Amino acid sequence: MTSRISFYKLLKEDIKKRVWMFLMFITLFVVIIPISTMIQYEGQLAYSTAKEIQIWFQHDIMGLGDVKMSPLIVMGAIISGITSFSHLHSKKQLDFYNSLPVRREKWFAVTYVSSLLQIMAPYVLGYILHMIMGAVNRIAVPEVFGSALLIIGANILFFLLIYAVTSIAIILTGKSITGLLGVCVLMFYGPTVIALKEYIMLQAYETYMTTGAMYGFMGNIYGKRAMTASPIMAYYVIADKYGQGDSITTSIIISVIAVLAASAAALILYKFRPAEGAGKAMAFKKSEPVIKFLAAVTAGLLFGVTVSSQNNTQGEMSTGWLFFISILAVIIVCAVIEFIYSMDVKMIFKKKISLGAALLLTAAICAVIRFDLTGYNSYLPKKEEIEAMSIDTYSLNGVSPYGGYWWDGERYKDVLAKRKVQDFDGIYEAAQDGIGRVGKHDSGDENFVTIACYLKNGKTVYRSYWVEEETLFDCIEGLFQMKEYRREVLGLDQMEEETFHTYSFKDILGKTTVVPVPIDRMKNIMDAYIAEMETQPLSVFTDGNVIGQLICSEKGDGDTYFPIYAEFTDMIRVLEEYIEVPGELKPEDIISMDIKDFRGEENENTYTDAQNIKVTEAEQMQEVLDGLRIGDDFIKSTTERGLHVEITTKYDTETYYIRKGMLPDFL
Repeated sequence: MTSRISFYKLLKEDIKKRVWMFLMFITLFVVIIPISTMIQYEGQLAYSTAKEIQIWFQHDIMGLGDVKMSPLIVMGAIISGITSFSHLHSKKQLDFYNSLPVRREKWFAVTYVSSLLQIMAPYVLGYILHMIMGAVNRIAVPEVFGSALLIIGANILFFLLIYAVTSIAIILTGKSITGLLGVCVLMFYGPTVIALKEYIMLQAYETYMTTGAMYGFMGNIYGKRAMTASPIMAYYVIADKYGQGDSITTSIIISVIAVLAASAAALILYKFRPAEGAGKAMAFKKSEPVIKFLAAVTAGLLFGVTVSSQNNTQGEMSTGWLFFISILAVIIVCAVIEFIYSMDVKMIFKKKISLGAALLLTAAICAVIRFDLTGYNSYLPKKEEIEAMSIDTYSLNGVSPYGGYWWDGERYKDVLAKRKVQDFDGIYEAAQDGIGRVGKHDSGDENFVTIACYLKNGKTVYRSYWVEEETLFDCIEGLFQMKEYRREVLGLDQMEEETFHTYSFKDILGKTTVVPVPIDRMKNIMDAYIAEMETQPLSVFTDGNVIGQLICSEKGDGDTYFPIYAEFTDMIRVLEEYIEVPGELKPEDIISMDIKDFRGEENENTYTDAQNIKVTEAEQMQEVLDGLRIGDDFIKSTTERGLHVEITTKYDTETYYIRKGMLPDFL
């Protein structure tokens, strides 16, 4: 039967039916939030500058993902999605709706438009009020007005996305409780699966290079890749991206496609939803085993990997606990879900096909990850398949005065890409050494490295290994012969771009002296330093003595410290034109020398229960000074483990180390 009821009348009736929602959100968006903003603004006047207030207003109040309106948009989308289709869970209401001569497509469109008007109309009105408020108080910068349409449009887009996903959950289910559970599942199942995959890879494979949190399932939930799999979390990821000034064009296009896909899915499900679905846990009978299967496998792997990896060591899991807990979790989850479906204890193990399939898949995945049946840890592309390779290590990063690049994984990939080379024999050898140490490394004379293989087919393979120190040193030493690689690792391009206004020198005694260099010769100081960094062999950075630090200052910024090695003879010569540069410590310079002895099986790793040895005689002091290593170890160990030498001069107290093979007799 064709409907004779107009769309407008149906829309009016739906708004009337849910007028409480409209009144609630117009009160929030148009009354409470503007008043709250004015109160905050008056408070800001007491302790913030005009510029700070403008930034606060632009980002916190009027920005995408603002702290007040955006949570209400999310809440409104979920509430309106639930109330739009809540009649599907009541047989009486469903009979009434089905008795009306209105096609389901029209009902669906009515609820969509009604929800949009009742939530987003108050939001738009409230946003305009804030713009007027900002203009009147002169706190709205031009960017606020320029970006208003984009922000309003993005908020409407994400309202529709969250609304559509919520609608799918309600349409799929036949009871209010399972509908609410369904909303939670659809909102967060995607991030859970992505985070679980990352967590499993990290725990199961020693050579896996993580791009998320280093440890913990919950840490991976908040990774960007996981968050974008949830409409709610993606909303805030894109808002954060916009707030940082990054382009969100691609994200918006993807979101538009997601809205269209989710809306189409909701419409199709609504159109074909069986009328007898009301009152049942799931409206579509065929969806029950699928949902049970997915939930059981996910839960089984999560609990199994979590319990079996309690030692928190990458690549190490208890085989027995992994299989036992995973299988137990699958059985329990299947039983609970089946009970929810039928509300009959006798039925929890009746449907064995989905239970058996979940058990088989879970056991198979556990076997693959525990015994590395895919050969993940041992995989290394053949040389002829590789176009270029890259390597990085935390120790290598320490060679640069600017420190390391241990950022989040996605940006770390960019760092590796900058360091790729086509002459990669040394890197390939390091990777082979790392593969040979999988499951056998003791982290004694080894370094943790990350390697990228850029294949000729366009793919990139990332792996992390423990590599023997000498092998790694030979590899990096060969790479240091390449000018571009060295310049990138040491940050020499950045040094050349710096404009410093003052130079100071902290010498080996701990005394800091201003370098009285004329303005027109300031660049010569840094040029001399860069020349040393460009030409010195890697051994200088790994085994040379730091005899001081050049402290460079910029106006309004902090200081940057550049280590000066004894081997930097040309640089030292330039400095000596202006100041005295002591080259070594002497017993007469020392007020006190204390040696902290942590040696022992446990102590040298935990630095507990140190034996304090006071050195007072000049002869013993000289013996220590002869073997003193001034500066940290990079790439390979050059010092005795478990011995720290604390030396106090009249200027400072510093910690030093003793070189391997130069241990004083009295120690």
